[in-house]
Amino acid sequence: MARSAHRGRDVGGPTARVAAAMLLASFSLSLAGVARAQSERHGPRGPEPGAAGVAAVGGTSFPVPDRGFVDRLRDDPWEFTVAPYLWVSTVQGKTAIGARSASFDVDYSKLFDLLGNGDLFAAMGFFAARKGPITAFVDFSGTMAKDDPEVRNVVPVKVDVNTIFLEFALAWNLLDLGTPGQPGHVEGNLHAGFRWNRAFSRLALDPSAIDLRRSTSTTQDWVDPLVGAAFTLDASERVSLYFRGDIGGFGAGSQLAWEAMGVFDVYLGMMGAAQTDLLLGYKAYSFDYETVDGKGRDVRLLETMAGPVVGLAWKF
Repeated sequence: MARSAHRGRDVGGPTARVAAAMLLASFSLSLAGVARAQSERHGPRGPEPGAAGVAAVGGTSFPVPDRGFVDRLRDDPWEFTVAPYLWVSTVQGKTAIGARSASFDVDYSKLFDLLGNGDLFAAMGFFAARKGPITAFVDFSGTMAKDDPEVRNVVPVKVDVNTIFLEFALAWNLLDLGTPGQPGHVEGNLHAGFRWNRAFSRLALDPSAIDLRRSTSTTQDWVDPLVGAAFTLDASERVSLYFRGDIGGFGAGSQLAWEAMGVFDVYLGMMGAAQTDLLLGYKAYSFDYETVDGKGRDVRLLETMAGPVVGLAWKF
């Protein structure tokens, strides 16, 4: 894995700063909800025997697992979710390899042309396993896109961008208000994990201007730590709203990476022993990665993917 070479640049940009602020606000709301739930449960006299306690570390309070937590972890049945989905995303960003760089923008006007030409490919899937208040989940996405942007002050180029990322996280359910499956029920969790990224970028000078052998490419692999929050709100007995976001990188891999998504989960019925749901939503992911590759070239990869999501989920 290549090491990042950071040069003190302002790489976040306004979009990333807004996303970071939204995620930090989500953490604050989650902790506030936990505090409110604890207050409602305990009343003015404090926790009842067997209720969760609160530990203070450095002036900050955190809920402490009690016997109820252990009992749920031991006695609650396993719950699994398998959800293949399609993410129809636009792709914008910039690739810089040595002295050559190009910006690219694959918007919706180009998506169907790329699909018809076989120049756009995407594969996605989500898996989660839950037992009591703990959930482990894996989310995979892979995209391949091509664009024909302009290189500033040089000649036309063709850009190939292939991106794969696989994230794994453990979530702790800290907020559970209302009756599951009934309108108004809210669940919230905080999660932490990592995201493996592989990005291939190729800049090829247009053959009408110069020989294609003047192309240059790079493949980079890196791992970003991440922290995030997720909330589920049951709007009715058949429809729920799911929100998830995270922020990561922190210079360990990417300078900064963030992800945000919102999904309508619509109950369709039972398929054997599995509950079947329709998923409709929107997802965005962005990263800014810098390094020096094995050839001594400065490499910078900035990419933002965003678009609607449609899929099916089987829960059993």
